[in-house]
Amino acid sequence: MPAISSQTMRSPTNSAPRRTWLACLLVCVVAALAVFVLPLHVPVEFQPAVSASYIAGFNNRVASLAAAAIGGCVLLWAWFRSRGEKPSTDTTDDRISWRFAACVIALTCIFFALAGWMVAASHLRYLADAGYFIEQMSSHSEYGGALYTQLEFAYGPLLFYPTILLHAALHCGWMAAYFLTLALDQSVGLALLRYVLNELPIRGRDRRIGFVLFAIGALNPIFGLNYTFFRFITAFAILLFATRPQSLARTMFVLVAGEVLLLGISPEQGFAFLIGTVAFAGLQTWRNGAKWLLVLAAPVVGAGVFLLLAGRSYLYMLHSFAKGALSLPVAPYPHILIFLFAVVWLIPFAIGRSLGSGEPVSVRMAACYALGIGLLPAALGRSDPLHIFFNGAGLLVLSLAAIRSHSRGLRTAWLAALMLLIGWQQWVNNRLLLDRSTDTVRLAIMPHVPSRLRESVLGRLPGSFADQLRPNPADADDQLDIPALEQVVGSALVATPVEVEPSIEAALKRSHHYRPDYYAYGVDLFSAPAEARKIHDMNEAQWAVLPTNPDEPFLEAPQTLDGVQGFIFPYRARNPIPFYPGSAFAQNLNEHWTAVKTLDAYTLYKRHP
Repeated sequence: MPAISSQTMRSPTNSAPRRTWLACLLVCVVAALAVFVLPLHVPVEFQPAVSASYIAGFNNRVASLAAAAIGGCVLLWAWFRSRGEKPSTDTTDDRISWRFAACVIALTCIFFALAGWMVAASHLRYLADAGYFIEQMSSHSEYGGALYTQLEFAYGPLLFYPTILLHAALHCGWMAAYFLTLALDQSVGLALLRYVLNELPIRGRDRRIGFVLFAIGALNPIFGLNYTFFRFITAFAILLFATRPQSLARTMFVLVAGEVLLLGISPEQGFAFLIGTVAFAGLQTWRNGAKWLLVLAAPVVGAGVFLLLAGRSYLYMLHSFAKGALSLPVAPYPHILIFLFAVVWLIPFAIGRSLGSGEPVSVRMAACYALGIGLLPAALGRSDPLHIFFNGAGLLVLSLAAIRSHSRGLRTAWLAALMLLIGWQQWVNNRLLLDRSTDTVRLAIMPHVPSRLRESVLGRLPGSFADQLRPNPADADDQLDIPALEQVVGSALVATPVEVEPSIEAALKRSHHYRPDYYAYGVDLFSAPAEARKIHDMNEAQWAVLPTNPDEPFLEAPQTLDGVQGFIFPYRARNPIPFYPGSAFAQNLNEHWTAVKTLDAYTLYKRHP
């Protein structure tokens, strides 16, 4: 009888983990169907833009909403289920020291310093994404084009003006000023990442390993100011700082200032911050009284202050965004499976239990989760490893707090999953940009290596790779015959609507023939309205210089995604290609322009009267 009684007493305890695992399995199955399958059966709105999702008939908006809804339901279920439980024991005192963080930040700065030197020495434009930023910043500084209305720029002014200020203050070249800004942004971002990791209830070992993993993940060959933790972690740091135990007035002030700062960095960060603020206001009101509803006004006031400072041009930039451009179908790739598990189960289940047990940190964690959910459309819109990692960085950090009560084995397994996600992201992006990186190494380093040593090293490499690294006489910078050009155009300005080599652009600038453009060559020309603006600006010029044999236009379809995703899922074409980039431009060139002179690898065109 005692044995039966004992078994009966143990039964509920033993069955609780089993029910939790069954619930987890059910949620994962539902999430897979809702995120990977359901969007294929919801019509996609037509937009004349480059979109593999439209061709596949995949509705990314439905995928984002489904993931957010499932995560919200799991959070509420776990909250209801855990009411009255005792708070978990705090085992998260071991914080990341400034000395440890400084070592990681120093190594990051060394990486960007070496990368900047190689890019500068290679004389390449490096239009991924460093060249895009440098082109727009130099055009603004040298020709006075107004940001957003005369110069295309898809981010906030805080990603634009600091490089210009450093260039003017240090009297250095654009490449040096840019990579110095990049190193500073990433350093600030890593310092904020340290703060976020220390503020959240995370085990000490997991904090340090996570910090190193995220720092490695942020080292990518794109070298864009748009891919730093300064852009993607600042919102979480501000929200955690604003929601520390303090007065309502101080919280309001920090949230207003935070909204201004985040809109200055990037518009989607300000929008996501608003969602996090609303979640905090609601939960804080539920716990501590109606006065906390005043917090809802903070992001509105902050947005108003920012728009007064930035002006209507910022709204013009928001209006000009191409809807659905560059969207990819959300498929069960490794990075998406890991990220989705964190979004729909791991994080919301842990936060729900924390809210149910009344842990003081639970409201702040829930607000951070809502902020991260606000970035889901950006993460799952493009859905490649790079955008999942950066747009999902805050949620991935939050997942380290979600596993704090798990066994060491499960925590190690999740750290291994994060390592796989970050490793996959690095492999895919470095493979995608391998040719550009190889060209950079060849042009910057190989000419300075003694020929005997160089051939000895290259002889040990695969033949095709060795040939790509071996210096070539064709590597010399292209030159433009300015006197021959002036015989035709005189002192008139010459447009360069298609990418030309930096040496050609520099020659046109020295001779005062260069005509600045709204777009940085072909960057962000992924929709019909964008190409129409490009054509309109070109037709306002009388002369234009274009490569005689330009590169093929960028076109993305479901069957060409192995470069950005790692491999291809066999989506069938449900819709026709919505936009052929470059076709309208080529038609305009044939109908309204005439080739009048060949200048080495370039052709001079004149617009019809």
